[in-house]
Amino acid sequence: MFEEGAVLILLDVPTRTEFGIDLNSWNTGDKFMGVKMIPPGLHFIYYSAANSSSGDLSPRTGFFHWFSKGELLAFRWDSKQEILKDEVSSADCERMRGDLKNLDRNLGAYPFQSWSKWIMLTSRISKTDMERMVPERKNISSASEMLPDSDIKSTGDLPTLIPRPGTQINFTQISRQKYPDGSSAQEISKHSLDSTYQLEIFMKNVQRMDEILSELQFSFLCFLVGQNYDSFEHWKLLVDMVCGCSDGLLKFPTLFIQFISDIYFQL
Repeated sequence: MFEEGAVLILLDVPTRTEFGIDLNSWNTGDKFMGVKMIPPGLHFIYYSAANSSSGDLSPRTGFFHWFSKGELLAFRWDSKQEILKDEVSSADCERMRGDLKNLDRNLGAYPFQSWSKWIMLTSRISKTDMERMVPERKNISSASEMLPDSDIKSTGDLPTLIPRPGTQINFTQISRQKYPDGSSAQEISKHSLDSTYQLEIFMKNVQRMDEILSELQFSFLCFLVGQNYDSFEHWKLLVDMVCGCSDGLLKFPTLFIQFISDIYFQL
Protein backbone atom coordinates (compact mmCIF):
# COMPACT_ATOMS: atom_id res chain seq x y z
CA MET A 1 0.00 0.00 0.00
CA PHE A 2 2.89 2.35 0.78
CA GLU A 3 4.65 1.61 -2.52
CA GLU A 4 1.61 1.59 -4.83
CA GLY A 5 -0.63 4.21 -3.21
CA ALA A 6 -0.35 7.86 -4.25
CA VAL A 7 1.19 10.50 -1.99
CA LEU A 8 0.02 14.08 -1.44
CA ILE A 9 2.74 16.38 -0.07
CA LEU A 10 1.66 19.74 1.41
CA LEU A 11 4.44 22.15 2.37
CA ASP A 12 4.25 25.01 4.91
CA VAL A 13 0.57 24.46 5.84
CA PRO A 14 -0.13 26.41 9.08
CA THR A 15 -1.27 24.53 12.17
CA ARG A 16 -5.03 24.37 12.91
CA THR A 17 -5.84 24.58 9.18
CA GLU A 18 -8.85 22.42 8.38
CA PHE A 19 -7.73 19.86 5.81
CA GLY A 20 -9.75 17.09 4.21
CA ILE A 21 -9.67 14.43 1.55
CA ASP A 22 -12.90 12.87 0.30
CA LEU A 23 -15.25 12.29 3.28
CA ASN A 24 -12.72 12.92 6.05
CA SER A 25 -11.31 16.14 7.50
CA TRP A 26 -8.94 17.09 10.33
CA ASN A 27 -7.15 20.08 11.85
CA THR A 28 -3.46 20.08 11.00
CA GLY A 29 -0.66 19.89 13.55
CA ASP A 30 2.88 21.24 13.36
CA LYS A 31 4.28 17.99 11.89
CA PHE A 32 1.66 17.55 9.17
CA MET A 33 3.02 17.32 5.59
CA GLY A 34 0.33 15.41 3.70
CA VAL A 35 -1.33 12.05 3.11
CA LYS A 36 0.08 8.69 1.98
CA MET A 37 -1.41 5.44 0.60
CA ILE A 38 -4.10 7.22 -1.44
CA PRO A 39 -5.95 4.72 -3.66
CA PRO A 40 -5.68 5.44 -7.42
CA GLY A 41 -8.68 7.25 -8.91
CA LEU A 42 -10.79 10.34 -8.24
CA HIS A 43 -10.32 12.27 -4.98
CA PHE A 44 -11.31 15.67 -3.62
CA ILE A 45 -8.81 17.63 -1.53
CA TYR A 46 -10.05 20.64 0.42
CA TYR A 47 -8.97 23.05 3.14
CA SER A 48 -9.98 26.12 5.17
CA ALA A 49 -7.43 28.50 6.64
CA ALA A 50 -7.81 29.25 10.37
CA ASN A 51 -7.54 32.69 11.95
CA SER A 52 -4.41 32.68 14.12
CA SER A 53 -6.09 34.46 17.04
CA SER A 54 -9.78 33.47 16.99
CA GLY A 55 -9.47 30.12 15.23
CA ASP A 56 -12.35 30.99 12.88
CA LEU A 57 -12.20 29.18 9.53
CA SER A 58 -12.22 30.80 6.10
CA PRO A 59 -14.57 29.58 3.32
CA ARG A 60 -13.68 26.09 2.09
CA THR A 61 -11.57 25.72 -1.06
CA GLY A 62 -10.92 22.41 -2.81
CA PHE A 63 -10.03 20.67 -6.04
CA PHE A 64 -10.52 17.30 -7.71
CA HIS A 65 -7.55 15.21 -8.78
CA TRP A 66 -7.32 11.83 -10.50
CA PHE A 67 -4.41 10.06 -8.78
CA SER A 68 -2.45 7.46 -10.70
CA LYS A 69 -0.72 4.46 -9.11
CA GLY A 70 2.31 5.57 -7.06
CA GLU A 71 1.91 9.26 -8.02
CA LEU A 72 3.47 12.00 -5.89
CA LEU A 73 1.59 15.31 -5.96
CA ALA A 74 3.02 18.32 -4.11
CA PHE A 75 1.69 21.78 -3.23
CA ARG A 76 3.05 24.72 -1.24
CA TRP A 77 0.99 26.99 1.01
CA ASP A 78 0.72 30.63 -0.06
CA SER A 79 0.42 32.59 3.19
CA LYS A 80 -0.76 35.79 1.47
CA GLN A 81 -3.65 34.26 -0.47
CA GLU A 82 -4.15 31.39 2.03
CA ILE A 83 -4.38 28.78 -0.72
CA LEU A 84 -2.37 25.78 -1.91
CA LYS A 85 -0.32 26.47 -5.04
CA ASP A 86 1.23 24.03 -7.51
CA GLU A 87 4.66 25.67 -7.26
CA VAL A 88 6.84 22.70 -6.30
CA SER A 89 9.43 21.96 -8.98
CA SER A 90 9.82 18.53 -10.56
CA ALA A 91 13.32 18.34 -9.07
CA ASP A 92 11.95 18.88 -5.56
CA CYS A 93 9.25 16.27 -6.19
CA GLU A 94 11.88 13.73 -7.18
CA ARG A 95 13.93 14.60 -4.11
CA MET A 96 10.89 14.06 -1.87
CA ARG A 97 10.09 10.78 -3.64
CA GLY A 98 13.55 9.51 -2.79
CA ASP A 99 13.12 10.64 0.83
CA LEU A 100 9.62 9.20 1.38
CA LYS A 101 10.76 6.80 4.10
CA ASN A 102 11.99 9.76 6.18
CA LEU A 103 8.85 11.82 5.41
CA ASP A 104 6.63 8.90 6.42
CA ARG A 105 6.17 10.05 10.03
CA ASN A 106 4.80 13.39 8.79
CA LEU A 107 2.21 11.81 6.47
CA GLY A 108 -1.23 10.72 7.58
CA ALA A 109 -2.58 7.42 6.21
CA TYR A 110 -5.57 7.61 3.89
CA PRO A 111 -8.68 6.55 5.91
CA PHE A 112 -9.65 3.31 4.16
CA GLN A 113 -12.69 2.78 6.41
CA SER A 114 -14.62 5.38 4.37
CA TRP A 115 -13.23 4.49 0.93
CA SER A 116 -16.08 2.10 0.01
CA LYS A 117 -18.60 4.89 0.64
CA TRP A 118 -16.55 7.28 -1.52
CA ILE A 119 -16.46 4.69 -4.33
CA MET A 120 -20.28 4.46 -4.26
CA LEU A 121 -20.56 8.25 -4.58
CA THR A 122 -18.09 8.55 -7.49
CA SER A 123 -18.73 5.36 -9.48
CA ARG A 124 -20.11 7.17 -12.58
CA ILE A 125 -17.43 9.87 -12.84
CA SER A 126 -14.64 9.09 -15.31
CA LYS A 127 -11.41 11.04 -15.62
CA THR A 128 -12.78 12.62 -18.82
CA ASP A 129 -15.97 13.66 -17.00
CA MET A 130 -13.93 15.25 -14.22
CA GLU A 131 -11.71 17.17 -16.64
CA ARG A 132 -14.78 18.45 -18.50
CA MET A 133 -16.58 19.75 -15.42
CA VAL A 134 -13.84 21.23 -13.22
CA PRO A 135 -13.46 25.03 -13.46
CA GLU A 136 -10.73 26.47 -15.63
CA ARG A 137 -8.89 27.58 -12.48
CA LYS A 138 -9.37 24.11 -10.93
CA ASN A 139 -10.40 25.34 -7.48
CA ILE A 140 -13.98 24.93 -6.21
CA SER A 141 -14.93 27.32 -3.42
CA SER A 142 -17.83 27.54 -0.97
CA ALA A 143 -17.75 31.32 -1.48
CA SER A 144 -18.47 32.20 -5.12
CA GLU A 145 -16.23 34.86 -6.67
CA MET A 146 -18.54 37.40 -8.32
CA LEU A 147 -17.88 40.46 -10.49
CA PRO A 148 -20.20 43.22 -11.79
CA ASP A 149 -21.43 42.48 -15.32
CA SER A 150 -20.36 45.39 -17.49
CA ASP A 151 -22.72 44.29 -20.30
CA ILE A 152 -25.87 44.60 -18.18
CA LYS A 153 -27.02 47.84 -16.56
CA SER A 154 -27.58 47.58 -12.83
CA THR A 155 -31.05 48.10 -11.37
CA GLY A 156 -31.08 50.71 -8.63
CA ASP A 157 -28.00 50.70 -6.41
CA LEU A 158 -27.23 46.99 -6.81
CA PRO A 159 -24.99 45.86 -9.70
CA THR A 160 -25.72 42.70 -11.69
CA LEU A 161 -23.13 40.12 -10.66
CA ILE A 162 -21.65 37.25 -12.67
CA PRO A 163 -19.08 34.58 -11.65
CA ARG A 164 -15.42 35.52 -12.06
CA PRO A 165 -14.17 34.00 -15.36
CA GLY A 166 -12.55 30.63 -14.83
CA THR A 167 -14.23 29.88 -11.49
CA GLN A 168 -17.54 28.45 -12.71
CA ILE A 169 -18.07 24.67 -12.71
CA ASN A 170 -18.79 23.47 -16.25
CA PHE A 171 -22.16 21.80 -15.80
CA THR A 172 -24.35 21.05 -18.82
CA GLN A 173 -27.11 23.63 -19.10
CA ILE A 174 -30.59 22.32 -18.35
CA SER A 175 -33.25 23.73 -20.67
CA ARG A 176 -35.85 25.80 -18.83
CA GLN A 177 -38.27 25.27 -21.72
CA LYS A 178 -40.01 21.94 -21.21
CA TYR A 179 -41.84 21.79 -24.56
CA PRO A 180 -40.89 22.15 -28.26
CA ASP A 181 -41.41 25.43 -30.10
CA GLY A 182 -44.80 25.65 -31.76
CA SER A 183 -46.49 23.28 -29.30
CA SER A 184 -50.25 23.45 -28.90
CA ALA A 185 -51.84 24.20 -25.53
CA GLN A 186 -52.49 20.48 -25.05
CA GLU A 187 -48.86 19.61 -25.86
CA ILE A 188 -47.59 22.33 -23.51
CA SER A 189 -49.69 20.84 -20.71
CA LYS A 190 -48.41 17.33 -21.49
CA HIS A 191 -44.72 18.35 -21.50
CA SER A 192 -45.20 20.44 -18.35
CA LEU A 193 -46.33 17.29 -16.54
CA ASP A 194 -43.72 15.02 -18.17
CA SER A 195 -40.10 16.24 -18.41
CA THR A 196 -39.01 13.54 -20.90
CA TYR A 197 -38.58 16.18 -23.64
CA GLN A 198 -36.36 18.23 -21.30
CA LEU A 199 -34.28 15.11 -20.58
CA GLU A 200 -33.88 14.40 -24.31
CA ILE A 201 -32.67 17.97 -24.92
CA PHE A 202 -30.10 17.47 -22.15
CA MET A 203 -28.89 14.24 -23.76
CA LYS A 204 -28.31 16.01 -27.08
CA ASN A 205 -25.80 18.29 -25.34
CA VAL A 206 -23.63 15.49 -23.92
CA GLN A 207 -21.49 12.77 -25.47
CA ARG A 208 -23.01 9.81 -23.59
CA MET A 209 -26.43 9.19 -22.09
CA ASP A 210 -24.99 8.33 -18.67
CA GLU A 211 -23.24 11.70 -18.40
CA ILE A 212 -26.37 12.87 -16.61
CA LEU A 213 -25.45 10.40 -13.85
CA SER A 214 -21.85 11.61 -13.69
CA GLU A 215 -23.10 15.21 -13.36
CA LEU A 216 -25.54 14.08 -10.67
CA GLN A 217 -22.66 12.60 -8.66
CA PHE A 218 -20.23 15.43 -9.40
CA SER A 219 -22.67 18.18 -8.38
CA PHE A 220 -23.62 16.25 -5.23
CA LEU A 221 -19.96 15.95 -4.17
CA CYS A 222 -19.24 19.61 -4.92
CA PHE A 223 -22.05 20.48 -2.52
CA LEU A 224 -21.46 17.77 0.10
CA VAL A 225 -17.69 18.15 0.56
CA GLY A 226 -17.01 21.34 -1.42
CA GLN A 227 -19.91 23.24 0.23
CA ASN A 228 -20.65 24.87 -3.12
CA TYR A 229 -24.27 26.04 -3.19
CA ASP A 230 -24.53 26.46 -6.98
CA SER A 231 -23.77 22.75 -7.29
CA PHE A 232 -26.65 21.96 -4.96
CA GLU A 233 -28.97 23.98 -7.21
CA HIS A 234 -27.78 22.03 -10.27
CA TRP A 235 -28.23 18.74 -8.43
CA LYS A 236 -31.81 19.69 -7.56
CA LEU A 237 -32.59 20.57 -11.19
CA LEU A 238 -31.21 17.21 -12.36
CA VAL A 239 -33.22 15.27 -9.80
CA ASP A 240 -36.37 17.24 -10.61
CA MET A 241 -35.91 16.61 -14.34
CA VAL A 242 -35.33 12.86 -14.02
CA CYS A 243 -38.04 12.31 -11.42
CA GLY A 244 -40.53 14.21 -13.57
CA CYS A 245 -40.30 11.74 -16.49
CA SER A 246 -43.13 9.36 -17.40
CA ASP A 247 -42.44 8.39 -21.03
CA GLY A 248 -38.72 8.42 -20.25
CA LEU A 249 -39.12 5.44 -17.91
CA LEU A 250 -39.98 3.28 -20.92
CA LYS A 251 -37.48 4.92 -23.29
CA PHE A 252 -34.44 4.76 -20.99
CA PRO A 253 -35.02 1.99 -18.40
CA THR A 254 -31.31 1.39 -17.70
CA LEU A 255 -30.75 5.07 -16.97
CA PHE A 256 -33.51 5.09 -14.37
CA ILE A 257 -32.33 1.89 -12.68
CA GLN A 258 -28.86 3.41 -12.31
CA PHE A 259 -30.33 6.74 -11.18
CA ILE A 260 -32.27 5.07 -8.36
CA SER A 261 -29.10 3.29 -7.22
CA ASP A 262 -27.10 6.53 -7.15
CA ILE A 263 -29.79 8.47 -5.29
CA TYR A 264 -29.96 5.65 -2.73
CA PHE A 265 -26.27 6.03 -1.85
CA GLN A 266 -26.48 9.83 -1.84
CA LEU A 267 -29.41 9.87 0.57
